Amino acid sequence: MRTCRRAFALIIVLIALAAVFALTLRAAVISRSGIIESTAVRDQLVFERIAGAAAVLALDGYLPVSDTLVADSGGPPGTRPGTGPQEPERKIELPPFLVQMIPELAEVQQRARDEVPIDRGDNDAFPTASEATTQRINAIERLRSVGLPTESLLLTINGCDILIDYEDLTGLLDLNVAGEDSIVTLLVNMGVSRDIAPRIAAQILDWRDPDSMRRYGGAERDDYRPFGVVPRDGPIVAAEELLYLPDMTLEIYNLIAPYIVFGSGTTDRLSIAAAPRPVLLAIPGITPDVAEAIIDARNKGPLTESQLNTLLPPRARDGSMQLSHTISGQLRARVRILDPASGRVQSSFTAIVSLSDRRARLVAIRPESS
Repeated sequence: MRTCRRAFALIIVLIALAAVFALTLRAAVISRSGIIESTAVRDQLVFERIAGAAAVLALDGYLPVSDTLVADSGGPPGTRPGTGPQEPERKIELPPFLVQMIPELAEVQQRARDEVPIDRGDNDAFPTASEATTQRINAIERLRSVGLPTESLLLTINGCDILIDYEDLTGLLDLNVAGEDSIVTLLVNMGVSRDIAPRIAAQILDWRDPDSMRRYGGAERDDYRPFGVVPRDGPIVAAEELLYLPDMTLEIYNLIAPYIVFGSGTTDRLSIAAAPRPVLLAIPGITPDVAEAIIDARNKGPLTESQLNTLLPPRARDGSMQLSHTISGQLRARVRILDPASGRVQSSFTAIVSLSDRRARLVAIRPESS
C-alpha cells in the first residue's frame, strides 16, 4: 500500500513538473512571438518613414533648380551683368523633421552639398539686391517643364536602394465621376469579358449614386444585405470598396487598380499629358491610333494646348470630360525598398505627394497589400 502511495505521489509530482514546463514553454513562445511581432511592426514603421522621405526627396532631386537670377539689364536668367552664363547654386535642404526621424538623411544632405561645386566667379560681378531679383519658379512649373519621370528613380539611404515611380493623379480615371462607357472600356481593355464589364460598371454607378434604383446588372441595398454590407450611396473613398461589388474579383481589381483614382466626385478633369494608354482609350472618341499619336507627342516634350486640340477628335474635345494638356501637382508614388543582400523588394508603399510652391510634400502613405 505504501509503495502504491509513493508511486501515486511520484506521478503527481511528474504531472506537476510537466505542467510547469509546459506553462514555461508557452510563456517563452508567447514572449518570443511578441518580440518578433513588435520587431516586425517597428521595422515596418521605419520602412514607412524611409519610404515617405524617399518619395519627397527623389522628386525634389529630379526637378531642376528652382531659383534663377534675373538681372535688371534684361540679361537671360542665370547670368550676371558683364559675365557669361554661370552655374546656378543648387540648395539641398531637408525639412528638419525628416532629419530627426532618419538621422542618416543628414549625411545624404551633407554629401550632396559637397558634391555640388559652386562657381561664384568675381564677387564684384555678382549683382546686389538693387541690381537683380530672384525669380521663384514653383515646383509645379518645373515639373511641367521636364515632365514626369519615364523610368524609376533610384535613391540610396543608409545602404538601402529605393525605387520610386510617379504618376499624376489627374492622369487616372476617376471612378467617382467617370461615365459608364469609360468604365466599361477600361475594363474590357484590361481583359475583362464583355459580359461582366457592363455589370461591374453598373454596380460602381449604383454604389456611388444616392438613389435606390437598380441599374440593369447593378446592385443596391437589398443585394448587399445578406452579406452585411451597406453601399456608400456617395463618392467612393477607399479602393477596397470595389471588392464588395457582386461581380468584382481580386483578379479584376488588381488589373484596373493602377489606372483608377477616387476624387471628390465634382470635377471630371483628366490630364492627357499624364494619362497612360488604357486611360486614354477609355476617353470617348479616342482610338488606338489617336492614343499612340498622343504618346508620341508627349515623348517629344510637354504637350501644348494647340497640340491637344489638333490631336483630339471632336467627340473627345466636346465630351463631358475636361481634358487638360498640363500636369497637376498631385502625384501618386510607388515606393519599393530593396533588400541589400538579394536586391528583391522587401517592402513597398503607395504615397500621395503634393507639389507646393517650393517643394514636394508628403500627404499620405500606406503599405501595399502583398
